[in-house]
Amino acid sequence: IDVTGQITVFANVDYPDIDLSLGALSGIINFSSDGLAADIRLDAKLDSLVMTELFPQPLYNISTNALLSLPDFETLIVDSGVVNAADLLTTLKINARLDSLSGEKLLAQANFRIHTDTGADSMSLLDGLKINGKINQQTQLRLNGNILHASGILESENLNLSYQNLARLDSVVARIHFSQAIDIENEALIQVGSIQKGFVETDLLYYNLFRPYYQHGDQPFSQLYIHRAAVLDYLVENIQLDLIVDHERIIIPRFYMKLYDGNMSGLIYSNLHSGEPVDIEWKIKANLAKINSAKLLPTDKEKIKGSDLNMTLDLAGKGVDPAKELSMAGYLYVTEIGPKFMDNILRSLDPQAIDKSIQDTRKLLNWGYKPKLISCEIKHNYLYPSIHLTKGNLITKLIPLNLKGGKIELARIPLQILLANLELESQ
Repeated sequence: IDVTGQITVFANVDYPDIDLSLGALSGIINFSSDGLAADIRLDAKLDSLVMTELFPQPLYNISTNALLSLPDFETLIVDSGVVNAADLLTTLKINARLDSLSGEKLLAQANFRIHTDTGADSMSLLDGLKINGKINQQTQLRLNGNILHASGILESENLNLSYQNLARLDSVVARIHFSQAIDIENEALIQVGSIQKGFVETDLLYYNLFRPYYQHGDQPFSQLYIHRAAVLDYLVENIQLDLIVDHERIIIPRFYMKLYDGNMSGLIYSNLHSGEPVDIEWKIKANLAKINSAKLLPTDKEKIKGSDLNMTLDLAGKGVDPAKELSMAGYLYVTEIGPKFMDNILRSLDPQAIDKSIQDTRKLLNWGYKPKLISCEIKHNYLYPSIHLTKGNLITKLIPLNLKGGKIELARIPLQILLANLELESQ
């Protein structure tokens, strides 16, 4: 039996539950079949698309065309498909294969290629997010029943992002490989455990020595560069990092950035496990050198010079939401810091001014004592800080006060209270 035909479609579709509205959808479907197989051609145009949670304004003139075939009515093949979204300055190309259409276990493979080039224009997403530049993404999907495997590469060139007047990223250049496996039914990541252990246990010196080997090894090697990042009044420049996104593990084996006349470098390791925030394990090692501490103060943003801030930290924990279950351990040492910046830190630790040891330390700083070393040990979800002070001027040398061991040990501080205070100050 040979069948050929054409179907013309006109429709309007609304999904109020998810704030989705499709304007006038018009399309032509041409098909032919010999009873054993079929070929289909689709040409369609969408007048408008409204998704208020994602796009602040409606998108207009979205077109699509596709060539499909059914070689045995158990298999659907998308030989080629193209979607053009003019308002997003984006083109999506796809080819795919779906097997076992009538079976209980669906098998599918798909390749997506997304290209965005805004030129001198920009596109708007969410409420106030603007994007300008070039983005290319290639994604391979494999579906086996409820298990979805996704892998691919994301590249950007001269990409600029801004969010209202709060944050801006300039000149983002990225080449990021990714690979994930997801249990769709249980909405959880599938753990594979394929990362080389050296990335977890190494330090920066060791990693830098073997970096050429990692770059050309079997493990996909990703890099990200951001010329400038500004958040509120804070500015970071020349951000460089190596990156590995491999199933449940996200690793930054090396990062570097310029920060207020100094620099910061280190490594970050995280294991997402199932993807639940309370299960995420993480580790960070970092060094801050010659940071101009005066520029970290909210009122001192001009080109002034304060004391250098040098700091070393090594922290590890589980969980990422202070409002829920969060554990942390490690240490933090500050070997250079200015008294004004130190006073700001103490004020954030005790915003109600009720801790005697903290308030006594602030008095000493106001009298002219200078911080020499701050050591903070973190264990059992408590912070144990101690501050080593020196007499900085003639007045303090005349004060008949000698600190035991040259330091003040502050009362232990619960981490949840500390993080809640820091979050409140940042807001």
